[in-house]
Amino acid sequence: METATVADLLAAWRAAERRWERPAPAGEIRIAALEVIRAWAAYQDAVLTGSSTEFMLVADDDGVYVAATRGVSRILGYEPEELVGRRI
Repeated sequence: METATVADLLAAWRAAERRWERPAPAGEIRIAALEVIRAWAAYQDAVLTGSSTEFMLVADDDGVYVAATRGVSRILGYEPEELVGRRI
Protein backbone atom coordinates (compact mmCIF):
# COMPACT_ATOMS: atom_id res chain seq x y z
CA MET A 1 0.00 0.00 0.00
CA GLU A 2 1.38 3.39 -1.01
CA THR A 3 1.80 5.95 1.75
CA ALA A 4 0.67 9.50 0.99
CA THR A 5 3.21 12.26 1.51
CA VAL A 6 2.42 15.37 3.51
CA ALA A 7 2.26 17.28 0.22
CA ASP A 8 -0.27 14.74 -1.14
CA LEU A 9 -2.39 15.05 2.00
CA LEU A 10 -2.28 18.84 1.85
CA ALA A 11 -3.32 18.75 -1.81
CA ALA A 12 -6.20 16.37 -0.99
CA TRP A 13 -7.38 18.68 1.79
CA ARG A 14 -7.28 21.71 -0.54
CA ALA A 15 -9.11 19.81 -3.29
CA ALA A 16 -11.81 18.77 -0.80
CA GLU A 17 -12.22 22.39 0.26
CA ARG A 18 -12.70 23.47 -3.36
CA ARG A 19 -15.43 20.82 -3.81
CA TRP A 20 -17.10 21.97 -0.59
CA GLU A 21 -17.22 25.60 -1.78
CA ARG A 22 -19.23 24.74 -4.91
CA PRO A 23 -22.97 25.42 -4.89
CA ALA A 24 -24.83 22.15 -4.35
CA PRO A 25 -27.83 20.63 -2.59
CA ALA A 26 -27.56 20.32 1.20
CA GLY A 27 -26.86 16.57 1.09
CA GLU A 28 -23.94 17.03 -1.27
CA ILE A 29 -22.56 19.90 0.81
CA ARG A 30 -22.63 17.68 3.91
CA ILE A 31 -20.71 14.94 2.08
CA ALA A 32 -18.19 17.50 0.83
CA ALA A 33 -17.81 18.95 4.34
CA LEU A 34 -17.08 15.48 5.72
CA GLU A 35 -14.43 15.03 3.02
CA VAL A 36 -12.78 18.28 4.16
CA ILE A 37 -12.82 17.17 7.79
CA ARG A 38 -11.39 13.73 7.00
CA ALA A 39 -8.71 15.22 4.73
CA TRP A 40 -7.75 17.70 7.46
CA ALA A 41 -7.56 14.90 10.04
CA ALA A 42 -5.34 12.81 7.74
CA TYR A 43 -3.06 15.81 7.22
CA GLN A 44 -2.88 16.46 10.98
CA ASP A 45 -2.04 12.82 11.66
CA ALA A 46 0.81 13.06 9.16
CA VAL A 47 2.36 16.24 10.56
CA LEU A 48 1.96 15.72 14.31
CA THR A 49 4.64 13.70 16.04
CA GLY A 50 3.85 10.35 17.61
CA SER A 51 4.31 11.83 21.08
CA SER A 52 2.04 14.81 20.53
CA THR A 53 -0.81 15.23 22.97
CA GLU A 54 -2.86 17.19 20.44
CA PHE A 55 -5.93 15.58 19.02
CA MET A 56 -9.09 16.52 17.21
CA LEU A 57 -12.61 15.15 17.58
CA VAL A 58 -15.30 16.44 15.23
CA ALA A 59 -19.00 15.88 15.77
CA ASP A 60 -21.89 16.65 13.45
CA ASP A 61 -25.08 18.54 14.32
CA ASP A 62 -26.54 15.34 15.77
CA GLY A 63 -23.65 14.90 18.21
CA VAL A 64 -22.13 11.96 16.31
CA TYR A 65 -18.35 11.88 15.93
CA VAL A 66 -17.46 12.06 12.23
CA ALA A 67 -13.67 12.31 12.55
CA ALA A 68 -10.87 11.85 15.07
CA THR A 69 -7.10 12.09 14.86
CA ARG A 70 -4.66 9.51 16.20
CA GLY A 71 -3.73 11.64 19.22
CA VAL A 72 -7.08 10.74 20.74
CA SER A 73 -5.73 7.29 21.59
CA ARG A 74 -2.90 8.75 23.68
CA ILE A 75 -5.24 11.01 25.65
CA LEU A 76 -8.57 9.16 25.83
CA GLY A 77 -7.43 5.59 25.24
CA TYR A 78 -9.70 5.00 22.22
CA GLU A 79 -8.59 4.44 18.66
CA PRO A 80 -10.11 7.00 16.27
CA GLU A 81 -12.16 4.34 14.49
CA GLU A 82 -13.69 3.34 17.84
CA LEU A 83 -15.08 6.85 18.33
CA VAL A 84 -16.24 7.71 14.82
CA GLY A 85 -19.93 6.92 14.62
CA ARG A 86 -20.48 7.18 18.38
CA ARG A 87 -22.51 9.94 20.02
CA ILE A 88 -21.00 12.51 22.32
